[in-house]
Amino acid sequence: MECKCVFAKPAATWHDLIFAPEYCCFERHNGRLRFRPGHLYYYQLVILLGILDLSWIDICIMKNEDLYVERFINDDNIWSTIKEKSTTCYFNLLLVELIKIDS
Repeated sequence: MECKCVFAKPAATWHDLIFAPEYCCFERHNGRLRFRPGHLYYYQLVILLGILDLSWIDICIMKNEDLYVERFINDDNIWSTIKEKSTTCYFNLLLVELIKIDS
């Protein structure tokens, strides 16, 4: 389970937070709350699942006394793209810089 704590005024509702830019990790879709695809936390979970080779994880978002839980299913296509770009970045940029520093 991955947990995120949302700081909000005590009277704030989930609906209020959806429209506040600083709390945009979730949205309303077909009348239901859901984790927002494309948000940084979304990619964080894709990476976590890819590295740990898991097919799903429960994401828990806490707001004051309220709790929202959603089962997050891994997206292999996004993970494949992230993994390819990260590998390229590591070998072509980061590793080169680390070798320069160590020399």
